[in-house]
Amino acid sequence: MALQLSPFLPADTITFLATTICILIVDSASIEYLIMLRQALQRLVSTLPPRPPFASSPPDPMPNQLQGIPAELLQNIARYLPLSSSAALALSSRFILAKLGNTYFVQLKEETLPPVTSCSGTRGPTPRLSPLQQEREDFLILLDRDLRDTIYCYYCRTIHDPMDTLKDRKKPRREQRACTTCEGLVAIHHHIHNEFCFSRFQMIMKRSQRFGMDCSAHLQKLSRTCTYYNPDPLDKLFTHQVTTYARIISGCLLLRTIHWLLFEWEDDLKFPKYNVKVCSHIRATKDEGPANQRHLPFIAVPSPCAPAIRCVYRLIGPEVKQCQLCLTDFKIEGAECGPLGRTLFALRVSVWQDFGDCSSLYDPNCKHIRAPSRAPKYLGLPNTYWSIKEEFEDSCPDVQKLGALNVLPRGLYLAKWRKGYRTQKSTNPGWWQSRVGKYRTSARDTAAGGTSFQAPILPRQAMSKLVAKSA
Repeated sequence: MALQLSPFLPADTITFLATTICILIVDSASIEYLIMLRQALQRLVSTLPPRPPFASSPPDPMPNQLQGIPAELLQNIARYLPLSSSAALALSSRFILAKLGNTYFVQLKEETLPPVTSCSGTRGPTPRLSPLQQEREDFLILLDRDLRDTIYCYYCRTIHDPMDTLKDRKKPRREQRACTTCEGLVAIHHHIHNEFCFSRFQMIMKRSQRFGMDCSAHLQKLSRTCTYYNPDPLDKLFTHQVTTYARIISGCLLLRTIHWLLFEWEDDLKFPKYNVKVCSHIRATKDEGPANQRHLPFIAVPSPCAPAIRCVYRLIGPEVKQCQLCLTDFKIEGAECGPLGRTLFALRVSVWQDFGDCSSLYDPNCKHIRAPSRAPKYLGLPNTYWSIKEEFEDSCPDVQKLGALNVLPRGLYLAKWRKGYRTQKSTNPGWWQSRVGKYRTSARDTAAGGTSFQAPILPRQAMSKLVAKSA
């Protein structure tokens, strides 16, 4: 009877009823009271709803089919597999590990993997691995598939946190990881931003493609804006702003980088030294020293060949150009603007790059973008293959499309008092008002920094006039 009432009564009431029944049973003179209590409980049970059924016990898990295989048969199977696959098979289940033992792990532990000390295209080829070392690397790559928070580093040849590559940049060169040193030699972050490294992108693509996780927060950290205020030895200032957007489109990592350069335009101007890298093979540069407007921007390739240098006016225009050595599209636009009685020249270099799936450091797309070429053929030809620019902008409606050069970004202007600032400054949204806005003292700087000003496209007649003037 108590069991029938237990689903509907509190625990204290059930305990009281059980204690009362035990006392009445012990006292034989109280049998009449026991009968009365039983009748009352029966009437109470008849008024209650039907008792809910007990939850059915979960079915027994399906037994692992490999558990029933004899140990001798498992050992014969592992014997015909590569050493890396046999070690991975032993880790698939504790029952299989008990049957195979740790023999394969001991063999893989005999030789360690040396870290990569030279990078492709920088300091000669990477030394070849022995067969046992190659098996150990394959085993670590197999383990990397099921690890969400770590990656297999192709430079260190170990499994570690991808953020360790960036943290070691602050250490001395002799104390840095191999991945930090090689990333610095390849210098892929020089034409994007300092937080750019292959380890971080490898982690993002692994989370997205392997586990189907949302990587918007990680991509947001890579999409940033930095502004450089570089003074010239001749007391000339110019502003260089870099804005980067990272997106995953069709299983590939696409980047859009926008370089803004703002100069003061004068008849006797001596432009300062600047260096804008479009990719690992193309850079827009101007050497330090006296120069006139004719030498303002050059498109150069790291090659001793004189024909590799071309004046930027040949490449300015609405057409999207391409690099002949990697999947990179770029477009160069120039405009003359004169806010507040000052004549300025704005140069914008827009770059779109395809890094592929970033599954391996030796992927052709990543390898071509990373490794600089010593003897490029030519550059600046019309785009003949699929457009990275169109795919990026068509797949990202939240990103404003790059049309004509009509509005300069916020914070892109010149001011004398900015000499005291560091070379690089993060200018993400909110930085200007909290850090720099309180230092603005003149109405001229306030008007220039408070609002974006219009910068119309330089007409063809004006461009021809400037070219003729500088000739």
